[in-house]
Amino acid sequence: MIWSYLTSISRLCIAIKYANKNGFVSEEALGNEKAGRALLDSGKGSLAASYFSKARDCYKLWNAVTKAEEMDNFVARLAIVDKDIA
Repeated sequence: MIWSYLTSISRLCIAIKYANKNGFVSEEALGNEKAGRALLDSGKGSLAASYFSKARDCYKLWNAVTKAEEMDNFVARLAIVDKDIA
């Protein structure tokens, strides 16, 4: 189970890297969002917030305003949870 999770995250990171390198903003946004959700599901909220922030930036470049706002909400909620835990 852990192996497949690590493999999935690794492959997402590779896909994100090549999407960025080749100018595929939509795929980069989706990859970052998917990685953020996977990390959030595994309890890695701080790391997930980083991916959601990157997804937000890509969605803004892609003019996907609603998705960018959704990513902002994820980041804001994660910041509140992190503050409550600390």
